[in-house]
Amino acid sequence: MNYTDAVKTIKGLPANQYLFLHDPIATLANEVHFEKNYSFGIELQSNLAVTSDQELRHALGGSPLTLFNEKQPVLFWRYKKDPDTEERQTSTAGDDIKEKFLEADGLGVNDTKLVFIESKACVIGEHICALGSERLCTLLILLRGLVVEPQFYESEPPEIKGELIEILNNKFAGQFTDPELHLQPIDRLPIALVLSGHTFTAEMQRWCHVWGILAMVPNGGYKYTPPESPTSTTSSSSDAGPSSSDS
Repeated sequence: MNYTDAVKTIKGLPANQYLFLHDPIATLANEVHFEKNYSFGIELQSNLAVTSDQELRHALGGSPLTLFNEKQPVLFWRYKKDPDTEERQTSTAGDDIKEKFLEADGLGVNDTKLVFIESKACVIGEHICALGSERLCTLLILLRGLVVEPQFYESEPPEIKGELIEILNNKFAGQFTDPELHLQPIDRLPIALVLSGHTFTAEMQRWCHVWGILAMVPNGGYKYTPPESPTSTTSSSSDAGPSSSDS
């Protein structure tokens, strides 16, 4: 019995009966391990499809897309700034204080766009809202920060930071220094947002188009679906989609 089965069984037990789990911590650890592997599999499959899909390549301007970190996720950290010294803020133990700032399931670049990829098991309206608003703003803050004050950021793996800074200072020189860049519509930015979903209804694909997000739908792997022809998937959803007031 796995953790999910245990929860379902507990919910169906009469008031005077109990369920005993042998070594519940190990059971939970196995469930978490499975979820991490499943998530990693979706991310890797999505990233492979993004780099090879010809229709998506055309939508991104036509040039080949290269992904950082061998098509695996990238994590960025930001160090807290001391308001008095304008340097990194330190703890009482003398360590620099940092916080997880942004994680990309995939991050790539071609001749004209920096591409941020997010992968979900089942795409819902909240995912689209978050990617098109909060995540986009955070990405713009990160990119500007890497150009203006790179000492306050680091990446995991560490070498990605240097690779990205070099690209920002050369290929996209001066394009991410404007602090009000987040006020521009997505189609005027040198950025593309790609959302992949193992379950991705036609309705959610249409909402991606509204938000300027490129949708990758399941077809055994993943394929790009143009805004004018959303593809129905086998799974269904009653999600009505995100509204502008949700953002």
